[in-house]
Amino acid sequence: MKATGERFSFNMLSAVNARGHFRFMTVEGRVTARVSRDFLRRLITGMDRKIFLIVDGHPVHKARLVEKFVAEHDDRIELFFLRPIRLS
Repeated sequence: MKATGERFSFNMLSAVNARGHFRFMTVEGRVTARVSRDFLRRLITGMDRKIFLIVDGHPVHKARLVEKFVAEHDDRIELFFLRPIRLS
């Protein structure tokens, strides 16, 4: 089998609730603020309760586009940020 040697990037965003229900979205390439916002939009779609989502400190979670989306949908989703780990 011939191989092209070309590289590509494939990422996944996901969320799991306390009952083990799993939602995810895959994306080729980088995870940007727009991708993160689109995932949040898909996450709240069809949900009848507010989502409390714990996220890390990745810059896309703090991007203005994401902050604006969350502020516009604050009755449906709220983000909680993990504190950074300090290594001694």
